[in-house]
Amino acid sequence: MRDDRGESITSPLSLCYRTDLRSDCVDLPAGEPFLPPAPLRSLRVEGPDHGPVSLQGDDLKAGADGRLRLRIARKALLRIDNRPAQPLDVAVYDKRAAAFDKPLAGARGVGPAGCKIPAGELLVALSSGRKAPDLHRLTVQPGAVAHLDYQPRDGWSLALRSRGKKTGKPVAAAVISLESVPGYGAPNRPAGEATTGADGLALFSFDPIDADGELALRRPGRPAALEGGER
Repeated sequence: MRDDRGESITSPLSLCYRTDLRSDCVDLPAGEPFLPPAPLRSLRVEGPDHGPVSLQGDDLKAGADGRLRLRIARKALLRIDNRPAQPLDVAVYDKRAAAFDKPLAGARGVGPAGCKIPAGELLVALSSGRKAPDLHRLTVQPGAVAHLDYQPRDGWSLALRSRGKKTGKPVAAAVISLESVPGYGAPNRPAGEATTGADGLALFSFDPIDADGELALRRPGRPAALEGGER
């Protein structure tokens, strides 16, 4: 197996795979090739310094010698600036995912040395104590060093994606607003407003007083649907 530069991977890897009859996970010592069982239906590979990569179907064809040749990108290093006195937890999500219920990676009690994260287009949640998660978009290349500035958040955080009702594709430039429900929050005052990016995502952070509200989306002439999750 090789990394994103085409160099041999000399650190351990963990592989979880599925065939027609079984699912299993194995640990590969540094530099050892993987001889896949046949037929291999899916495979997920990750190591302390590489991945994760999930593959299915035609991407899992072995060579003439029976070995599976894969490219597993190096992880990046994430360092958090303005860290709080309390331990800081990091959760990393694939920004393209349909839902943010399963993180790609996570780390607890991250200190000055930072933590390894997958490369790619990411949504990163930084959490400390009882504070709301501090949400960030992040694009990071394999082997790079990325920095995020932690901002304490009271109340709660929300990530929403706008998709076209007919196409299902992300909708950019949609204005999403949260308005107080009558009888809750501050009357006649929007709790927050954000415009979606090219990925259809909008990130919110709200004060506790704004915890009860209604979402509204404005994009003249284009119906759209909202999906997302509260963190």
